[in-house]
Amino acid sequence: MRFPRFTAGVADGPEPRRAVPGLLLGRRDFLNNLGGAPTSRHVMGTLRMGPEPASSVVDPAGRFHDVDNLYACDGGVFPTSSGYNPTLTIIAVALKIAHGIAGTRPGG
Repeated sequence: MRFPRFTAGVADGPEPRRAVPGLLLGRRDFLNNLGGAPTSRHVMGTLRMGPEPASSVVDPAGRFHDVDNLYACDGGVFPTSSGYNPTLTIIAVALKIAHGIAGTRPGG
């Protein structure tokens, strides 16, 4: 199987420093991962959500068990990374937790 050749710039700032053949969106291993599970650069799954402080960091409402009035409403409450862009799911989690804090219903 032949893969198309492509070139992308590597940049530390607004201007690319050099062109690197075979580089796509900063992933040097792009061709090695074809057919593999998708990956994501977002940090997710570091704050287990659950009702018991012994086995979780935040309760189902997103509130930390050990810190008063502190909520986690980002990708940290995900069980793990899906490998896909989590933006819409993070927004949904943040809105759910915000409605819980405000005592309102979504869309109401």
